[in-house]
Amino acid sequence: MDYWFPYKNPRKYQERMMDLIYDSLLQRKHCIMRAPTGIGKTISVLSSALKFAKERGLKILYLTNKTSGQIQPLKEFNEIKKKFDNNNSLMGGRIISKKDLCKFKKLKDLDTESFYNICKRSKKKECKFYKRFKKDLFKKPKKLKSLFGDDITKFLDMFELRDEMGDYCPYYSIKTYLKDYADFIVLDYNYVLSPHIRKGFFEIFDPSKSIVIFDECHSLPEKCQQLSSVRLSSSVFLACMDEIDEHREEYTNEKLSEKGEDQIDQEVDETIQFLDSFQRVIEYIVDSRRKNEVPFNLEKIQGISKRMGFEINRRGIGYAVDVLTYFSEIVLEEKRRSRCFSLANFLKLLLEVQEDQRFIQFVNIKKYNDRFFSYLNIHCLDPSYLFKEILDSSYTVIGFSGTLFLDEFKKIMEFPEDTVTESIPNPFSEDQRKVLVFPKQYANFTLKTRNEDVDFKANQLTKIINSMKGNVLV
Repeated sequence: MDYWFPYKNPRKYQERMMDLIYDSLLQRKHCIMRAPTGIGKTISVLSSALKFAKERGLKILYLTNKTSGQIQPLKEFNEIKKKFDNNNSLMGGRIISKKDLCKFKKLKDLDTESFYNICKRSKKKECKFYKRFKKDLFKKPKKLKSLFGDDITKFLDMFELRDEMGDYCPYYSIKTYLKDYADFIVLDYNYVLSPHIRKGFFEIFDPSKSIVIFDECHSLPEKCQQLSSVRLSSSVFLACMDEIDEHREEYTNEKLSEKGEDQIDQEVDETIQFLDSFQRVIEYIVDSRRKNEVPFNLEKIQGISKRMGFEINRRGIGYAVDVLTYFSEIVLEEKRRSRCFSLANFLKLLLEVQEDQRFIQFVNIKKYNDRFFSYLNIHCLDPSYLFKEILDSSYTVIGFSGTLFLDEFKKIMEFPEDTVTESIPNPFSEDQRKVLVFPKQYANFTLKTRNEDVDFKANQLTKIINSMKGNVLV
């Protein structure tokens, strides 16, 4: 098979990896590959996958866990393009988070969910960058294409590209360009794993016509669990009550077109009462604990609330979620964060996961500076909870890593039985490896000493490398 391999001679095992990927794509089977670091996994995967995808009108979504890992696949794609794209039809690029691409720098400090909420509302109202994009680029493909051209190296520095885009929204301009023209798209795991980002992303990029590649896929289980779980300080109830008190008049004025003032006052008072009651239940759980991690669920909350002389149930939680969500929209018009927004999302998830054995709920207590703080947790035990939809909807999924236990990974991520798995041997002999111990130095360090440690370690490492013969992989 003539793959799109851009270099003179493949290294040992690279042809084997290219065959493995192409055959799995031909059979439309998912593929998991373990291959040692330094043998050219990225170019091997792309050489066969790009050829297969281009011939069939498919897109390749190449996902990395960290933005820093996106440069290498872009460079490898550029090498393939230079050698094999004779008619200039092979296009690619990358996209980073909407927040990082936003031209409103004052929004950088927002948490992700708050930022997306503000962006959603601003799009419809005052965002001049989005309006300019809609007016000049959205339905003008030639102008959009000319803005980016066919030089993929523009995507190496996304912040420079963002700043060069004038009055156009970088995020929507780039996303539309990639949707219309790109065969190869490099992006962050979050685009297909985070539930609130994935929904909008797959409305534009059809997963059934996408080959989804996960670089360093050993990090997928932890990432999936992290994105499926929620943690909140129990102080959120008081914070929400403060937000409601502060914005009660605005809420009333907006609701007057729908219902009478007495009815509005009643629903706000009932929501405040609900927050106070829920807080009292959590305090009871914390005060009566025998250890610093206490499980809870909706049934336990209902039982405790009844014994305390009030009732918390599904209907009341759903009602509170609606009111809290509305208040959060009012708060986020003026402020960067809303605790009502955070609590509404927590309560929605709490309702969703009851009877779902893939989740556990617990309160844990931490001690800081001689003070105790309690946190509410909804933790996902099953990494496949978010991943299963990708497996079911994508054309195929390819995952590779240098540190992967194939059978365990296949099982916990619920890959189907016919998934192609392979462990590529290490071509490097033991004689070629040298292990150095850096005395009195650690990988983890505090922010306080970060700059000094980085400078010191860099200087010491440079001296070591310069003293060694041959190539050194860092």
